Amino acid sequence: MSSFEKLHSDAMGGKWSEAFERCKQDRALWTAKITGMGDTVLHMAVSSGEEKVAANMVKFLVEQDDEETWNMNTVLGAKNDRKNTPLHLAAIEGYIRMCRKIGEADPSLIARRNIAGETPLFLAALNGHKKAFLWLHYLYVGSHGVSSTGFAHCIRDNEDTILHCAVAEGHADVAIEIVHLYKDYLNEMMQRNKKGLSPLHLLASKRRAFKSTSLRELPILAGPIYRLWKVNEKNQATTLEELQAMKDKKNYKGKSILVRFRRYIVFTLVGVPAAFLQLTCSDAGRAYARAHI
Repeated sequence: MSSFEKLHSDAMGGKWSEAFERCKQDRALWTAKITGMGDTVLHMAVSSGEEKVAANMVKFLVEQDDEETWNMNTVLGAKNDRKNTPLHLAAIEGYIRMCRKIGEADPSLIARRNIAGETPLFLAALNGHKKAFLWLHYLYVGSHGVSSTGFAHCIRDNEDTILHCAVAEGHADVAIEIVHLYKDYLNEMMQRNKKGLSPLHLLASKRRAFKSTSLRELPILAGPIYRLWKVNEKNQATTLEELQAMKDKKNYKGKSILVRFRRYIVFTLVGVPAAFLQLTCSDAGRAYARAHI
């Protein structure tokens, strides 16, 4: 049996200590595609939820980086047939520790795109993993040469933004963080995707978010209700210090999360995108709604 076959057998059988040792002995095995989807051993460790194994692998690669510079970047950035790196898979599942370990080792991977043009940060937002999303955001903007207001890594090929996806999937907690973190790009966030839909259209399609009030009735009620409605919501993004104080557990999703986001986004976005202001607070909003919704 070849080294490749033994590695495949160990990884498929959950023998991670043996698989790790084989890769240490034969560096070529780190980038070997050992599944039909083109996954490497690190892809498999991540997708299997083996956080400790994956963390130890990344630690080893970082330590060896001085010896062979290509090694760490090549292994961490290896893509499967969907062009997903191990970090993409960690972001999809919301594995916070893995996102941190890989993102700290090579922050450029946070903006690496898969076959659909999705970055790991995008996928964390899409799947509602708030803590993983926040860690990837702060690791990326804190890396050398990256603008704190960069936006390209927040859009995929069909022109969906992370705000489109957070709203469409009902991840209001993530959407609220996005509104704060990317406040300089809210106008761009509110643009339509290739299907002609903006985040506002997607929010409007969530009828439960509006309880018994239809979208066309909302502008009539929004002004007086929201001025008097005391809502205990976040008025800023979770800071890095707050994030560091949290335990690395998946975030709890409470009930009626779209209702809370509906209330919040009206407060936050008034005065930012003109369309949203018109839709919620003026007579012109009713005309806008009839023409666009």
